Amino acid sequence: MRWMSRLHNRNSLIQIKLILHFQRRRKRVLRLVNQILLLHLSMVPRYWGII
Repeated sequence: MRWMSRLHNRNSLIQIKLILHFQRRRKRVLRLVNQILLLHLSMVPRYWGII
């Protein structure tokens, strides 16, 4: 039965690593999306001829 607990611990570690990996990836994607949106929002007044 000891090998089952080791296997379970290993699976838990793998799941934790995957979750952390995807959280980092999601943060990077969200940061890029924010940069793109901010860039476009800063360009909007020029398109409308306000500035």
